[in-house]
Amino acid sequence: MLIDSVEDKLKSDSEYIIRDLEKNILELEGLTELFLNSSEVTQLVNNSESNLSVMIVEAQLFRYIDGFKTSFGEVKDFNLLDQDKNSIFYFHVTEPFAESSLSENVVKHIDNINEKMKAKGSIELKHTSYELLFSAGSKKVSLDIFRTFSPDIPITENRFPNNIRTFTAVIESVMDIDGKYLNLLKNNFSENVELEILSDKPVSQLGYGINHNIDFSDEQLTIISDNNFLSVSIKIPEDYMGSVMMPYRNTIASVVINISIITFILLKLLIQRQIIRPIVSLTEQVEDAISGDYNLLTKIDRGDEVASLNNNYMDLFDELNKMAKYDHLTGLTNRKFFNKSILHSIEHSKRYRTQSALLYIDLDNFKQVNDTYGHHIGDLVLQSFSRQLEDCLREEELLIKRNTDYDIARLAGDEFAVILMGMPNIDAIAHAARRITNICRNGFNLDGANYDIRVSIGISVCPDDATTSESLLLRADSAMYQVKKTGKNGFHFYSEALDSELKRHALIEDELKRALKQEDFYLVFMPVFDCRNGSLVGAEALLRSDSQLLSAVGPAEFIPVAEGSDLIRDIDYWVIESAIKKLKILIDDYQFDGIISVNFSSWQLRNKDFARDVSQLIDKYMVPANQLELEITETHLVIDDKDNIDILKELKSLGVYLALDDFGTGYTAFRQLINYPVDTLKIDRSFVGALNQNNRDEKSLVDIIVELAALYKLNVIAEGIEEQYHFDYVRKIGCDKAQGYFLSKPINWEEFTRLYKEYLPETRVVGERSEHEFIFRSLTGSVSINTESNIIIIDYRGLITADLIRYVINSIEMCVAHLNQEKWGALVISDDVYDFTEEVAQNIGLLVDVCVENGCVESAYVIKKAETLKQIGHFRQNSGLRNDLQEKVFRSAEEGKAFLSHRLNESGERTAL
Repeated sequence: MLIDSVEDKLKSDSEYIIRDLEKNILELEGLTELFLNSSEVTQLVNNSESNLSVMIVEAQLFRYIDGFKTSFGEVKDFNLLDQDKNSIFYFHVTEPFAESSLSENVVKHIDNINEKMKAKGSIELKHTSYELLFSAGSKKVSLDIFRTFSPDIPITENRFPNNIRTFTAVIESVMDIDGKYLNLLKNNFSENVELEILSDKPVSQLGYGINHNIDFSDEQLTIISDNNFLSVSIKIPEDYMGSVMMPYRNTIASVVINISIITFILLKLLIQRQIIRPIVSLTEQVEDAISGDYNLLTKIDRGDEVASLNNNYMDLFDELNKMAKYDHLTGLTNRKFFNKSILHSIEHSKRYRTQSALLYIDLDNFKQVNDTYGHHIGDLVLQSFSRQLEDCLREEELLIKRNTDYDIARLAGDEFAVILMGMPNIDAIAHAARRITNICRNGFNLDGANYDIRVSIGISVCPDDATTSESLLLRADSAMYQVKKTGKNGFHFYSEALDSELKRHALIEDELKRALKQEDFYLVFMPVFDCRNGSLVGAEALLRSDSQLLSAVGPAEFIPVAEGSDLIRDIDYWVIESAIKKLKILIDDYQFDGIISVNFSSWQLRNKDFARDVSQLIDKYMVPANQLELEITETHLVIDDKDNIDILKELKSLGVYLALDDFGTGYTAFRQLINYPVDTLKIDRSFVGALNQNNRDEKSLVDIIVELAALYKLNVIAEGIEEQYHFDYVRKIGCDKAQGYFLSKPINWEEFTRLYKEYLPETRVVGERSEHEFIFRSLTGSVSINTESNIIIIDYRGLITADLIRYVINSIEMCVAHLNQEKWGALVISDDVYDFTEEVAQNIGLLVDVCVENGCVESAYVIKKAETLKQIGHFRQNSGLRNDLQEKVFRSAEEGKAFLSHRLNESGERTAL
């Protein structure tokens, strides 16, 4: 109450000081306007009289100003300025010879007026600014007014035309606050009261509301009252506050002491009863719970803090118990607690002489799904798989003993484990594992989407395989990696042979790391030959190593090991870069125009940077992309996998060729070839090796692949040409290229460059054909080409398509090589019509040109259908050939041959076909 009374008094006095100062300023402003409205000021600013008259006017102004009297103080000086801030009249009351000077605020005021006067039309101006300056040392306040006016309009007018003259009067007055305000405060409070009056900046308006800020500290009371213009600070010293408070101190002290004693006694009793005793009891229970007796903690059904603390402890123990035992994402047992389950299963097996099985489960391709679709989808996959894993291991669904117990854990990332106790036999364990693999038999389904995720399960059995938790886990893990090696989405039991194989696997992996680091790899080249003329048209780059171990096991074994680790990316990159380097040398030094093929791992089909890496290598070595072919093994493709197709399309967009290696060994349906942007099929060597020379009437898989590839306009390369018959056969059925040991074994770089450099047409290894016949079959027809003396017989069976005609075009040169004369005749036999498309018409025209260029001077036809005769006649007419088709058509091949023999012997001149 006392403090409030003092504060109210301070507020009243500070408001009085602020309002009184504002009143004084307004009084000074009124005197200023009277002065500026005088005739003397008007005469001075108009400056229309002589210098003598001006001096007279100034003298009158001096007397006028000298006579200014205010209720609060005296005028100190007066300065009249034009709009360029030039002083046209200045008067200082106490210093007649003082010179005019402008403060920064005056300059800003005039500049602001001048800037606003630039606008068009009349301008409403805030023509007056007020400024207060306080000198703490002299206890004086300076009140300044900056008043802009124009002699051409009334002094009270605040709207100025934009082209009018303006002048600014600056009037400074001084008042002593010691005698007026400070005495008031001393009378009300204390002789040691302190007063400060401050102003931050000039303003153009007065009368703002007043805000008070009161601070009471160290027995000193301070009030700061301010409005937009003034700030008044009053400090009341501690001697005054002490004198006010003194009469009440003893009473207050007595009351406080008595209340404190009573409060202390009550608090002690309450704390002892409500806090200390319950906390001591809770502490004992928590210590017992930490020791393992968790059941001693019970919920307290009260609303006080101790009950809340007790219940929070219980919730904390529950949460810690979950964190210690269970995986936070899936709710399954975690690795640490699962170890206890393994130990329990081992003890169970020993005690009851039963088998326990540890199933180590890994989700294959999960990382790819997680990276591709995001961690949110990855988490949903793990949660859904966990639920399905629990569902498929329920006792009533396992068809095993009712006393079977099990536990499921998420060990880390995409790794899970299952412990099955009391298993009756191996079949029951296999049954459980098979149920788990069925979860991902056709990929993993989640919310209507299918993800390419499979499971690999390794199984170790206690006590047969191990009797410690570490050994069971290690051996189940080893068996799981065997599944990854032989094919995903399956399970494998541990065996000693498997352990030996895994050690070999680790040895090869270590050697690969060393070889890669020390660059112990090199390339050899398997030459590729054109089946039509035997020319050397390229090579397949194959990886080899100087390492004794890697040389012994070969790429067939060490490449899968590399694919099972992160090494394959670096190895692939090394092989592709090395092959491109060699291609660059072949192009620059040997004018090589063929193709270099390079195998890449299926791992790259999950590498989104693979196409970019290949593109950078092509740009780095500046080789044509169409002289590089990338091969992927067919068995490594995931059928209808969009990511696979997207990456292959990215590679294709670079301009490189794409080949499916070992074609026929995988599960790619021919209809799926439409989806894959491949250019070449490489027939697996096993199919070429199975060609039966003695049963030529039986259609081989090689024939089917060549025929269907022709339908899809794909190139075909036959691998594994091991003998003459293989080469003759694939040439005859229309295979484009071939490679194999019969033609050339893989050779090193020096041998390959020497082979290409010295490779002359007459020395090329093309093989000798055992018969002068070529056969090509399609799904709708076939064509065979034979030579007799100086006649080439082209025998069509079934629908004559563009593919059949193209095969004939490619075979003409090889047939001509076996004729006895340079000039020859063509006998065309057909039992069906032409598939008369635009492509067929173009190919027929091309066939005529090729035949003429290679020495054909006459033709004859054996045609079974009248429609075919009309088609040929129509073609000859459109091509401008002689209209003598009826003379060239015969009923049998013998008649046609006789006609051609007669015409060829009769005239050596070239005639129209």
